[in-house]
Amino acid sequence: MKTKIVLVCVAVMLVLASVAPVIAGPPGKGLGQGWKEYVTVKVDWDGNPLHQGDWNVYAGPYHVELYGGTDGDFVTGCAACLDMVYTFTFVGSTLQFDEIYVSGVEAYPQTHHVVLHVAGTADGVVTYTGSITARYDFPGSAAGVTRMDVIQYKVVVTDGVVTIFHYDEVEYIQPNA
Repeated sequence: MKTKIVLVCVAVMLVLASVAPVIAGPPGKGLGQGWKEYVTVKVDWDGNPLHQGDWNVYAGPYHVELYGGTDGDFVTGCAACLDMVYTFTFVGSTLQFDEIYVSGVEAYPQTHHVVLHVAGTADGVVTYTGSITARYDFPGSAAGVTRMDVIQYKVVVTDGVVTIFHYDEVEYIQPNA
C-alpha cells in the first residue's frame, strides 16, 4: 500500500512538473514545450450591463510566421459587439466571476472561476488583476493543432461598480509534428 501511494505521488509530481512551465508563463513569453504565441485578443468593456464590449485581435509571432506582416498587426475586431454577461462577487480583497467560453469552443473546463486580487486603491477606485489558463479545441481549426489561452484581467471598480473591464487573451498553439 505504501509503495502504491509513493508511486502515485511520484506520478502526480511528474505530471505537475511537465505542466507547470506551460501554465505559469505570462503572455508575451515563450511557454516552452512547443507552444507558439499566435494572436492576442484584447477585450474592453465599460462595465455597464446594457453596453457591449469591444473585441480586437492582434498578430503574434507565429501568426506572422504563417501569414506575414509584423508582430502586433491588427488582424480583425469589432466595436460594441460582445455580450458581456458577468456576475461579479466581492469576497474579502478579491473580485470573483465566472468566465464561460463561447459556444463552438470546447474548453477544459468550459467555465473558469476567476479570482482577481487587489492591485491598487485610490479614492474609492480599486484595481483588480489576475489571470487564468485554459486549453481548448476549436472544431474549425487546422488539424493537428492544440490551443491554449492565457487571459490576464484588469478590472477597475469605482465606488463598488465595475467601470473598466479589460483583458488580454494571448492565444497559443502547439503544432503537432
